[in-house]
Amino acid sequence: MTRKGPQKKVVLTERAEDSAPASVSMVLHPVQKAFVDCNALFKSFVAGIASGKSYVGAYDLLLHAKPGNLVVVAGPTYRQLSDATMRSFIDVATKLGLWNENQYRKTDNVAKLNNNVEVLFRSSDNPASNRGPSLHYAWLDEAGLMPEEMFNVMIGRLRGGGEQGRLTATFTPQGKEHWTYRLFADASNPNVALYYCSTKDNPFIAPEIYQNLLLQYGKGEGGILRAQQELEGKFVCVEGSEWPPEWFGPDVWFDDFPEDAEALRAVMLDSSKGIGGKTGDYACFALGSYSRGCLYVEFRMSNAWNASNMVDSTIDLQKTFRPHYMGIESEFGGTVLADDLYQRADAQSLMIPVVLVPTQGIQKEVRIRRLTPYLARGMVKFRNTEQTRIGVTQLESFPHGMHDDAPDALEGVIRILNESGLV
Repeated sequence: MTRKGPQKKVVLTERAEDSAPASVSMVLHPVQKAFVDCNALFKSFVAGIASGKSYVGAYDLLLHAKPGNLVVVAGPTYRQLSDATMRSFIDVATKLGLWNENQYRKTDNVAKLNNNVEVLFRSSDNPASNRGPSLHYAWLDEAGLMPEEMFNVMIGRLRGGGEQGRLTATFTPQGKEHWTYRLFADASNPNVALYYCSTKDNPFIAPEIYQNLLLQYGKGEGGILRAQQELEGKFVCVEGSEWPPEWFGPDVWFDDFPEDAEALRAVMLDSSKGIGGKTGDYACFALGSYSRGCLYVEFRMSNAWNASNMVDSTIDLQKTFRPHYMGIESEFGGTVLADDLYQRADAQSLMIPVVLVPTQGIQKEVRIRRLTPYLARGMVKFRNTEQTRIGVTQLESFPHGMHDDAPDALEGVIRILNESGLV
């Protein structure tokens, strides 16, 4: 069958040893070519299914790995590594004349290529087990299925030969709450680069594959948004979210809290200690400043804080943000947290206007839905910070997202302000 669409050829000669062919042509489509040519420290190829992710990930590593260095090829699990990633890698390495079956040790999953590059094949099942080796290059295939710890472990190893190593990640997006979006879609980070690729951008698959998948995804759960994720390689929020994406457009962001001596300020802490809390939930402070009919909000959150950290952060916020009300959820250990806060604040001669905020026996999802009239009228603005962007992503994904700590804290701020009688 004839393949249609734009094609480009790239010749690999500079990395090959004498044992490799003098000239090997590898055919790439334009998005793959741009990805391979990029020199960012941490770059990602974010793509739909059948768009050539593993192919270009393998080729990129083989092109840039320097002879005599150590590299890692990683998959989410050893089964996925064996079934998909290694197959692609061996296929590309063989075409380049670099694979030597006699130099592959199956017992420890290590290969020595014909250009003297040593390859460790590893899994993200236990990220900490990958600590130790100094690497020149790392490739995370299907990074969207890996924990963030795997990325953090790998970048700490990129120091092979005393030089700064590089990392590439190839994956289908997993939504805006996933760590891959927060990291690779950060336009303010000069060390990262992101390349989007649609399934239809790949001229080396039959066009009807894309059309048939598009039709089927459109009929299934998630509809057109599912197609945008799985075929277009786009980070999207889940179909059926409570509020439309246009409610979180460019006009909801601000850089600094407005200077207003009459502004009413409140903070609400969602400690994430509730019954049935999700694994990895964030402890989240929502900082709200109500000024001239608009609520300006900043989220500060962490999924690593303990009770002592939260008390420290509360004291710091009282000194810097100076809220008129400091809200703490009264259930699920909130009163114990408040008692500790009082004691440590007294030791510093600091007065904190603590307000214990009850759940009123109302389910969290029901409470969060109280935000609808305020969001619909554009009465809530969000400070343009990294942690606030994570919180807004939780709002965009509610109620189907992985976390809802920021929406819950925001509802608490609004309830405090409404019940103050001053708004």
